[in-house]
Amino acid sequence: NYSYSNAPALTSILILWKTFRNIAFGVLAIIMLIIGMMIMTRKKLSAQLSVTVQYALPRVVLAIILIVFSYPLGAVMASAMRYLAVMGEGIVCNAASFQTSGATCPASAGLLVATFFIAGLIAMIGTGGAAIPFVIVIAVVMLIAVVLKIVIMIRAALLYMKLILSIVFAPIIFATGAIPGNEAASQNYLKQWLSYLVGYVGLFVY
Repeated sequence: NYSYSNAPALTSILILWKTFRNIAFGVLAIIMLIIGMMIMTRKKLSAQLSVTVQYALPRVVLAIILIVFSYPLGAVMASAMRYLAVMGEGIVCNAASFQTSGATCPASAGLLVATFFIAGLIAMIGTGGAAIPFVIVIAVVMLIAVVLKIVIMIRAALLYMKLILSIVFAPIIFATGAIPGNEAASQNYLKQWLSYLVGYVGLFVY
């Protein structure tokens, strides 16, 4: 059951991922034929390295494992995004409040804006308008805070969607990682997933 409450889009892409997984196995079959020809002709990747069974077989096995587990692996990262972001916010909030637990984090940007404007209006009325510069400064600061919050939400959503889309295409990338000399493709793709996860969590913690 791939029903992830923290990442609802995962269920929607499962059928699409299965299609790309089947395509990847077809691509891998072609790659294995090419590898077989490379082994028979002792194709050299460099002056010190030629394609042999001992060199190629572990990479084919690894590609098969990565193709099969690409969805569960990506799903774990995608579903952990929100959980780790909330946990990170809580840790930062507790640290800022000098508490070990139970700290109350700042309210949402909308509530903060309303609070500051109400406080500013009260101050302005009570001082006969002398607090107008203060209200303007508060308004500018809060506008910047709201804009930053919107930017963070947009960037976080983009990172999430990038990870979701990369899960769909992962089987093809992992299949091409079995090509001799192209082993870094799979490793770089996994690093990219990790960068999406760290970037997402970092946006909310910051």
